[in-house]
Amino acid sequence: MVAAIRPSDWNWLLFGHLLAAFALVAGLTVVTLTSLAAARSRSGAHGALLQTIAFRTNLVVVIPAFVAVHVLGGILAGREFPGASEEPGWLDTSFVITTVATVVAVALALLQYVLVRRAPAGRAGDLQVRAAACVPPLVLAALLVVVVLMAGKPA
Repeated sequence: MVAAIRPSDWNWLLFGHLLAAFALVAGLTVVTLTSLAAARSRSGAHGALLQTIAFRTNLVVVIPAFVAVHVLGGILAGREFPGASEEPGWLDTSFVITTVATVVAVALALLQYVLVRRAPAGRAGDLQVRAAACVPPLVLAALLVVVVLMAGKPA
């Protein structure tokens, strides 16, 4: 029903926003699973490979998707709610959670970079590996909260 009252010149923005959101959730799922598998890996070579996959996925898929979701979401919000005072609370909350999750994803990429550089030399610390495994599920949980807010639009 909402699509019937939305102006058709916004469709490409909404499509891009949703496409970036799907890529974001998929990429973050890959980062989460590979980071957890790397932390559980007993083999140094397998753990290093899994950590590299997590780092590259974070760098190539997750962070650009975060930027695209944020930019396209901001443009959509500006068109749907022209006055800043008209924006509903769920939209403001979603922007805040997404912004914090983006900063955490960038910090995670820096931590993963350190792990990838130290892993071949065998100098990756156990605490760093555990931190790199614990952060992605938290970011994924925050994104699921944003998905619920965007889909439900609570009053």
